[in-house]
Amino acid sequence: MTIDAHATTDHEKIRRWIQQHGGVPAKVTDEAAEDRQGTERLFVDFTGTEEGPPYLEHVSWDEWFTLFDAHDLAFRLPDKEDAIEYQLVPGSAPTAQHRRQTRTAE
Repeated sequence: MTIDAHATTDHEKIRRWIQQHGGVPAKVTDEAAEDRQGTERLFVDFTGTEEGPPYLEHVSWDEWFTLFDAHDLAFRLPDKEDAIEYQLVPGSAPTAQHRRQTRTAE
């Protein structure tokens, strides 16, 4: 598996970065996609609320990393230290963008 300098599959490194930036593991279930019979998408919730937005379901780290591994993903860290930006990219092709979430730290 080839991963660039800012991408990792290391669960502890990912968990630490997310927690240090005030995020919690979450998923979005796309129940409207009938042909996919509900597709779960991983997400990191940086809203700072216990419940999160209604479309997000906070999940345990175990569940989040089980889905992360099942979809063969890598976690790309942001280039800027003050940015809360990440990408979940295919572990086998880390240059392809899978999801992007951006927020600048206040």
